[in-house]
Amino acid sequence: MRRFLTVLAAAGLFVSGLAVAAIAQGNDTTYTACLTENHKLVEVAEESFPANPCKEKETQISWSAAGPQGEQGEQGIQGVPGDSDILGFYRVRTLAGPPLSTGLQWADAKCEPGDMVTGGGFDQLSVGDSQQFRVFESRPVHVIWAGGAEEAWGWHVSGLNNALETSVFSAVAVCADMTP
Repeated sequence: MRRFLTVLAAAGLFVSGLAVAAIAQGNDTTYTACLTENHKLVEVAEESFPANPCKEKETQISWSAAGPQGEQGEQGIQGVPGDSDILGFYRVRTLAGPPLSTGLQWADAKCEPGDMVTGGGFDQLSVGDSQQFRVFESRPVHVIWAGGAEEAWGWHVSGLNNALETSVFSAVAVCADMTP
């Protein structure tokens, strides 16, 4: 008996869930059921008659999944303005100093003055064993060029080539165009 009641309760929850899901979808389906003396719905169906005829002390009722249109809600608060200063994105690649068979190499890929770096990395253009090349830094950098007249954001990469073969890499900056 306990198992039967558990199955019956689960079935009731399932049917209730279907009704709620249908209402949430906003459809105009009409539901019909029997209302017991204890104010419980049984024999729920998506039709104009219940799944089984109502018993003698039950009342047949019907309702629509979509109710009448509600009143207009209040105006929401003003949202935060979007960033309209970004005009687009572009990529800059700068080759590291002279190709070396061994030693430290670095490169700075710089954005145009006034633009912002949004990301970056490096491309390795090795001729030999790429396992012998180690990157020490790959990070954004604020570049101030000779004389301090021009400064820009960019991407800095440095690495060490321990291979016997020549190894070359380039720094890559992804920049946001901020200039009007």
